[in-house]
Amino acid sequence: MKRVLILALIASFVLAAGVASAKEVTMQGQFETVWQWTDNTDFFKTKEDQSSEDDFIAAQRIRQYFNYVDSENLSGTVAFEMNQTWGATTGAPSTDDENIRLKRGYIDFNWPNTALHFRAGLQGLTLPSAVAGSPIWDDDVAGIVASYGVNDNVSVVAGWARLLDAGNNPDPNNSVQDDEIDAFTVIVPVTMDGWSLTPYVVYAKKGMDAAGDGGTRGTLLPGLQGVNGSAYQDDQDIWWVGGAFTLSAFDPLNFGADLIYGNVDGGSNGSRDDREGWFFTAIATYTMDMVTPGVFFAYGTGEDDDPTNGSEAFPTLAGVYAPTSFGFDGSAMWKAKDCILSSGGTDYSAMVIGGGLYGFSFLENMSHDLIVAYGQGTNDADLTKKYEGQLNAARGLQSSIAGATPGVLLTDKDSFWEVDFNTKYSLYEALTAYIELGYINPDLDKDSHPALGTLADETQAAWKLAVGLKYNY
Repeated sequence: MKRVLILALIASFVLAAGVASAKEVTMQGQFETVWQWTDNTDFFKTKEDQSSEDDFIAAQRIRQYFNYVDSENLSGTVAFEMNQTWGATTGAPSTDDENIRLKRGYIDFNWPNTALHFRAGLQGLTLPSAVAGSPIWDDDVAGIVASYGVNDNVSVVAGWARLLDAGNNPDPNNSVQDDEIDAFTVIVPVTMDGWSLTPYVVYAKKGMDAAGDGGTRGTLLPGLQGVNGSAYQDDQDIWWVGGAFTLSAFDPLNFGADLIYGNVDGGSNGSRDDREGWFFTAIATYTMDMVTPGVFFAYGTGEDDDPTNGSEAFPTLAGVYAPTSFGFDGSAMWKAKDCILSSGGTDYSAMVIGGGLYGFSFLENMSHDLIVAYGQGTNDADLTKKYEGQLNAARGLQSSIAGATPGVLLTDKDSFWEVDFNTKYSLYEALTAYIELGYINPDLDKDSHPALGTLADETQAAWKLAVGLKYNY
């Protein structure tokens, strides 16, 4: 509680200072509360896998933004985020806990007498997507982004971001030195009448000590791991090249597609720890007065049957791919369960085809989305038969069932059905209620998952019910 009071006091001082120097100060924020019931999110009942489940959770999140505007050429933003799981405390029964962080802190400015714009600091950054979000990166990051409008149709965006500094210790005697991940990107949005194309390239340098585990040379960052999952002995070069394409010339019929190639160099560990793969997704929608029907498709490359030639899975960092709200990262609510088919958003080795009815309504101020999807894995079953435990360890998944992290690498002999029914109700202009119903029925091939043993025959459908409120003020 003391930290909350201190933060409020600091914010008031910052606000007072802003009033004295900035010409305009604005504030906005969001209060969000979520209540959620789930079952079998690892696709097994508790009595079968001996792994207990927390079926119900209640949580809230508050985001507060302060904007200091000097002119149309100069402004600054500071934002704080406070997360709280109800009842989660370090002491007596209470919800008076401390979980506060700086979410955003950046300045926006135009270079004098030019059209060159800069944003420097902790900011939100999303790579281009025309379908359902970027599977590479969609998160807050500290860095500098510059943008320049070449003409009315073409612009250029370039940036550098410090994704990770695991040790952040300037001591020259510190044993952990090469512990950073730096990323550089160039994006060229091209917008024409009836279509757009946004090609981009991302290059990242990952130090051999930058494992995401506080500087210890380890095997975390599962979205970059090869088949072996061993500790890296050298720096890694990582890059992606992709493009997002939209076609609106035939509106109300609209199309979108993303195509991306990613490559991770395993360094001195050899090709066994290389990782390279493709990701493709497309969507077509038809906008009508009462509903927008649509169909979508996604394909991410998976492992072949040879563990010595590296991984063929598409590499990721902190992406969001959201065609569905349970199996993938499409929930509209913070803390609501999703991503259970994509290993927490770090593995997209699957082929998915689906469709939806979006935005249909029976009552005023209330709308619904109904989404149905069918998918199969793209990992070769012959590889998982021999190396499933190794792969699970590398990707941060369950190597055994009891007490392990949920997640199953889907092979080309595994499949699933998913159905989502989501509702949004605007109680007031600033207050919205959400309800999400999700159901996933997996069909796992027993012979492809020796790490699961007989449990592969005991899979159970997963489901969720999430209810939430969002107040934007």
